[in-house]
Amino acid sequence: MESNYSNLLEAIKSSCIVIFDDDIVNLHNVAASYYTRKQSILQMPKAQAMVENMNALMDVNVLGIKAKVPSGLPVSYAVKPVVIISTDSRRSRVLFWSHVKREDDVELLIDARSGWDVTSIHTCKMDDGRSRQAYSDSLEAEGGNIPCSARAVGYNSIGVAANVAAIVKSYANNETFPSYIMQDYKTWSNIIV
Repeated sequence: MESNYSNLLEAIKSSCIVIFDDDIVNLHNVAASYYTRKQSILQMPKAQAMVENMNALMDVNVLGIKAKVPSGLPVSYAVKPVVIISTDSRRSRVLFWSHVKREDDVELLIDARSGWDVTSIHTCKMDDGRSRQAYSDSLEAEGGNIPCSARAVGYNSIGVAANVAAIVKSYANNETFPSYIMQDYKTWSNIIV
């Protein structure tokens, strides 16, 4: 068991991108996310399916792990300088925040949220006290949970993914990027701070 844990830590350290997800691909994920119908029929683990899809588009060392971030694993092993959270519940965001806010290796947290026709992205520069407080406040102010199947609209996933990629690009190039983006695809309103 100890050897497997050591091997996992080494694989995580040597990967550019690490994906943790303990769920499988279901049919409603195909419309809402970047998964295929075949992956839903096979009930492929989401982490494995995402690695497969990313490798079809680019040559990046991606590691997919069918698990939640293990509670015994130091978060600093599981994360890179940029952490992207895209989870279904406020509870899981709060739990992840309680771990990641203590880590010195994390430089930027990007939290992508969506429900119905609305998406939002919160960024947190971990070395900035005001940014950390604003992110923490966003967790307190978050509204109710919307069932995952209620988010089954592909365009909001594509929009939020494009914005997350643009934020990562800006971070990598030392450019400015917003601390908050909200897009409402029904009313066509946007807020960028």
